[in-house]
Amino acid sequence: MSIQHVKGVIGEFIALCILWCYGYRLIIWNWQHKIAQADLVMVKDNIFIIIEVKWRTHIDYYDSHPLSHRQLYKLKQLLYHCQQRYYYQDYRLDIFIIYPKKIWMIYCLAWQHYKNIL
Repeated sequence: MSIQHVKGVIGEFIALCILWCYGYRLIIWNWQHKIAQADLVMVKDNIFIIIEVKWRTHIDYYDSHPLSHRQLYKLKQLLYHCQQRYYYQDYRLDIFIIYPKKIWMIYCLAWQHYKNIL
């Protein structure tokens, strides 16, 4: 298991814990579908949400869409597939970014949740 994979699993777990505190319910963690792979699939207020978790080493490293065009296309296809198969009031794609933040002399983890990036 590589260090990148371990960081990814830890990042997904951190995102899961934070989102759970905000009232999100986990449906599937690390969903491997033939169309695409989704880090977290959650539901809140009858909204089906696919969440892509990204771990960044620097805050300047990412822009508002840290996904490649190919990855975004695949996640859109997966969301469309879910709309055809499952009944929820609404569907959306979110990005959850975790990054280190320096407060005084100590680094801690900070996060940003971008909702409905489509």
